[in-house]
Amino acid sequence: MMNRRIVLTLLLGCSLPLLAQTTAPDPNRVALQALVNTFITTTNAKDAKGFSACFTEDGEFTNPVGTFVKGRTAIEAFHARLFSPTRFPNTPSFYHARLTVLNTSIRMVTSDVAAVDVRWQQEGAIAPDGSPWGTRTGILSWVAVRDHDTWLIEIWHNMELPKGP
Repeated sequence: MMNRRIVLTLLLGCSLPLLAQTTAPDPNRVALQALVNTFITTTNAKDAKGFSACFTEDGEFTNPVGTFVKGRTAIEAFHARLFSPTRFPNTPSFYHARLTVLNTSIRMVTSDVAAVDVRWQQEGAIAPDGSPWGTRTGILSWVAVRDHDTWLIEIWHNMELPKGP
């Protein structure tokens, strides 16, 4: 009987420090996931100002076809057209589109820099030629930086994945 108590005490004593180490979430990862959530929320709300607020003042945005936009103000103006109910010639429309995050990967490069990959799916967009775009999937690659306690996107590259069989 005494041996069982000793073994039980030893097991509990050894496992409690391990439990304590795994319960606290990394605040950087929590904040970066919040940035992903804000990006999705503002995109689906067609909120170009809120979308651009995810970027640093001199942030860089590159879309899947290589269009490059620099600066929060320019990123907002670019997305205002995409999110608009007005259909612009030779421009895609995301006014009726819905974006979903399929998964997110976060890798801390330093305590103030992170690489964030967001796999996405979009439905309901209109292609530049005016036809329905169908279901699209892709990967966003971000370099995110921490400015005080706020994480923002410094560099954004977007890649659309080919349709599978």
